[in-house]
Amino acid sequence: MKLKMDVFQSTNDGLISEKKHLTLELKETKELLHIYEEKTKQLMEDLQNTTGELQSNKREMIGFSEINRDREAKI
Repeated sequence: MKLKMDVFQSTNDGLISEKKHLTLELKETKELLHIYEEKTKQLMEDLQNTTGELQSNKREMIGFSEINRDREAKI
């Protein structure tokens, strides 16, 4: 009977230890998820800004090309 109690106590201690470990791992995983989401959000904003700047630059280049073509046509 004493041996059974020791085995159960040992099993219980192992399970408690594993639960603590898994709880800590879950907490770390949630923190990493939060960091990932923040970085992804920032990268998406940067991409939108860069795409907007690219479109603006393309419009300016097209306008410049049209002006040069008109000048060449007048000459």
